[in-house]
Amino acid sequence: MYRLEKFQEEEIEQFISWIPDARFLLMSCGPIYKMASLKEQLLKDIEIAGKEYSDKKIFKVVDGEDNKVIGHIQLIRIDYELKTAVIGRVVIGNPELRGKGIGSEVLNKLLKISFEEMGLETIRLNVYDFNKRAMACYKKVGFIVEKIIENASEFQEEKWTNIAMIFPKERYENGYA
Repeated sequence: MYRLEKFQEEEIEQFISWIPDARFLLMSCGPIYKMASLKEQLLKDIEIAGKEYSDKKIFKVVDGEDNKVIGHIQLIRIDYELKTAVIGRVVIGNPELRGKGIGSEVLNKLLKISFEEMGLETIRLNVYDFNKRAMACYKKVGFIVEKIIENASEFQEEKWTNIAMIFPKERYENGYA
């Protein structure tokens, strides 16, 4: 059993240790975060997330058995008026823990927070088309493909295709997640 708790400054170094290189950072966190300024960006995001009606919430994933922090996830671009948000920056730190269903459990918990506690109506996320494990996880939870964006990002002259996925509240109310 895993739980989501507020990500804090003392978890930054651990988060950074989970990011082996710029490619992984882009794949897991999108184009905003950069290796050279990651600590500063996280500090700024923590400050922003701490404000009332912030457009982001940052969580650490905690293993309920031993209370170890094993991952990270964010709810970003929160729009309280339109009742929408985007899930992003999903990282399960230890590669040996990936592919074991933790991501699905964490996503379900974040959807519950989003719909039941925050009153949001639509949650989106983005995944690169080659990230098959993540895409399978998102589909398992109930996300559906909304659109495909060719050449959405570039890494060392590689063009990456982005798959935009959506999870409307009705799916949650109908038993998905």
